[in-house]
Amino acid sequence: MDKKVLHFGSLQKILTDYNKRVRSKSDQAPTALYATKLYDCSLSDDALRSVYSSLLNNKAVPLVVKAVASLQMTYGLRITEVLKIGVGDISKNGHIRIKGLKGSSDRIVYPVFYNEFWNQSNSSILPLITVYSRHFFYRWYKRFGLSISLGRNKKNAVTHCFRHLVVNEISGSFDKSELTQRFIGHKNLKSTKHYERKKK
Repeated sequence: MDKKVLHFGSLQKILTDYNKRVRSKSDQAPTALYATKLYDCSLSDDALRSVYSSLLNNKAVPLVVKAVASLQMTYGLRITEVLKIGVGDISKNGHIRIKGLKGSSDRIVYPVFYNEFWNQSNSSILPLITVYSRHFFYRWYKRFGLSISLGRNKKNAVTHCFRHLVVNEISGSFDKSELTQRFIGHKNLKSTKHYERKKK
């Protein structure tokens, strides 16, 4: 079964129609059925950025989803790394310590967007993993069609798509795997090269 290819014109029309439908339902969340019919495809990097922008600008999307997606998109973080951010991981100035998982190094990030979400006023729901499952974010991302196909994998990456996009952008811009490795937090350069090969 061939995958659909979305051009920017048709993608923008779909997103416009989609946003109108969501607003007409009093800002309710989009139904999974509707989204699945529209977005059963893998997006290119440019289309992925476009859909990500649509997610941030949609009033129906909860603030927590926007804040998490923004950190993932900016720094290529794993969904679980973001969900495990605790109160003690946030400095008074808003810097966030990311505890690396799966052998990744710890690193410091700063939220470019939605930094008000990560301040002390939300301490009661941090770490987010005590309130939200990763599947909550998976469902929201899937509804907007945030997914990419990688290598020979039969399943598209959804919550992991931002990480692959960031690796692809950095390695494509600077052509030095060691820089990508440090930014993404991999302790082993082989892991970074594995990501780079998957995207080719």
